Amino acid sequence: MTQAHVTPTQKYGPLGPSRDEAFALESNVRELGGYQTAGGRTVRHGLIWRTGAFGLLSAGELEHLRELGIRVDLDLRSAAEARELPDPQLPGIRYERICAMLDARGDEVNFSPDGIARIMEAHFEAKGIAMPTGEAADGPSALADPMSSPEAREVMDELYVGMAFNSAAYRSLFAHLEAGDVPIAFHCTAGKDRTGVAAMLVLLALGASEEDALFEYLLTNTYRAEQIRQAAVEMLGYVPEVVPEQVAMRYGVDEQMGRGVLAAILQRYGSYEAYFSAEYGLDAARLAALRNRYTE
Repeated sequence: MTQAHVTPTQKYGPLGPSRDEAFALESNVRELGGYQTAGGRTVRHGLIWRTGAFGLLSAGELEHLRELGIRVDLDLRSAAEARELPDPQLPGIRYERICAMLDARGDEVNFSPDGIARIMEAHFEAKGIAMPTGEAADGPSALADPMSSPEAREVMDELYVGMAFNSAAYRSLFAHLEAGDVPIAFHCTAGKDRTGVAAMLVLLALGASEEDALFEYLLTNTYRAEQIRQAAVEMLGYVPEVVPEQVAMRYGVDEQMGRGVLAAILQRYGSYEAYFSAEYGLDAARLAALRNRYTE
């Protein structure tokens, strides 16, 4: 008799293995401890944290971050985002900013929810394509948002996949982990895309399954569910029964794009082990050492 498959939700619960109730759910803060890895091991608690921008956290949440002993604040945002919403300087926490998303020219990309909208607007303008428009009987249509176009997904997919390769930001993250600069917190603006891909990569490097890594990535949609719903109401002008895909993609994360990153890695390198060796210098010995340090 075959054993029934246990889903990540069944294993970890709907909020994942490491919900810290000192942070509001919508702050999208959690650690990567508690995930199961190869060989029956588990990621150690309290060492690797993912957050949204520190500037969005309350005074109480910032104090709790400091109490957690965070040593490094790795900011994955563009310079423009960091200027608009600076991270508060917290005693004992070293700040480092390296943008995790670059365009084809190597320029930093503002991939905040508002930045995503501007990317789409610039894309349509450059292509000479009219922005999608439309009105629904009971309010503005979802088609009024540029994210509704199939071309929008192509642009987003290209930017997303690009994060996984030749990334100075993610190289820095793994260098900090190898050096034992923990507890560490890495973040972007909403803590969803650049942060979500980083979290997937860390879990995969530590020996977690692809299914669990994707589950962690998609938890953002649970943590930010109310913000996503409110955005849909504001954009559509009415309460939708189902949040349109383009709204969910802009304010949450998209499973297809997350899977696309992993598929691109495997297409280029054949295995995650080969990827970590080529992109981060984590050969078999160094990858094993990383797993020994952060799993138990």
